[in-house]
Amino acid sequence: MNSAHDSDCSTLNVVLGSRHVSSLRGESINCGAARIIDVIPVHPAGVASGPLISKVPGTTMSPTGHNGVVMATHQRNFRRGGKIVGYAGRPLARFRSLPTHQSTLDALESPCVIAANHRSVFDAVAGVHAVAALGHTARVLSAAWLWEDQRLGRLLDSIGAIPLHGGRAAVATVEKAVGVLRSGEHLLMTPEGRVVPEDERTNGVGEGRKILSKIATAADVQVIPGALVGTDGLWHLDSRRPVVRPWDRPVIGYGFGPPVACLSTSHRENVDAVMGAISSLIIEIEPLMPVRG
Repeated sequence: MNSAHDSDCSTLNVVLGSRHVSSLRGESINCGAARIIDVIPVHPAGVASGPLISKVPGTTMSPTGHNGVVMATHQRNFRRGGKIVGYAGRPLARFRSLPTHQSTLDALESPCVIAANHRSVFDAVAGVHAVAALGHTARVLSAAWLWEDQRLGRLLDSIGAIPLHGGRAAVATVEKAVGVLRSGEHLLMTPEGRVVPEDERTNGVGEGRKILSKIATAADVQVIPGALVGTDGLWHLDSRRPVVRPWDRPVIGYGFGPPVACLSTSHRENVDAVMGAISSLIIEIEPLMPVRG
């Protein structure tokens, strides 16, 4: 992992406003007043043969999945969202992705938990783009309070996101997440469970929560560590909206590392191992990423 690849990213406002989006290879993407030509390119470094597709009971299916495979509606929406993020925000920011480990690509042929660090409101959007760029889809585990905003709640429902409740309700969240993994889909989450301020990050990350290990061990799946850097340059924790500077765009870097198996009987040890892997990725990526591009 010693080189980087450029692409572009969008803002949350663009994604929220994309109620009537149609995107197929060779056609245009229409998002409100914007008209963006082309769709997201194939990932430059060893893309898996195609997304992990599963027929989930009770979901509406679409006949236009990748490589001719039928996709559920939420999976199709996830992939569309990744394309929009990649192209609708060229004036706002750029993505630079590191080549992906072959062991990661191999692991993604089976359901996995994809766990990334959390330092910006924009991380969820960047995570969707990063996973879609690998040719895969995932169910996103998001804080339940996000559904309080009706527009955002509809968006989350459209990609099959799972609300994460606290307290006793967290047990039901774990059960649903485990069911998703057992059905053959990936799960995308941020183990820190909150946007971590810079002064609280040790080696780039905050403390992970045990729910990551509870889900991974119950479903008997591996965890793919993911690293995001530069997202707080676009949307800082203290800002109510992204900082838009087309002449001085922030660079958002991301990468995925080799899978981590949660083998310990201690959830804390398992989570610390995953957070350590994420930290190592961040340390590897940051020196390769210019702050602005």
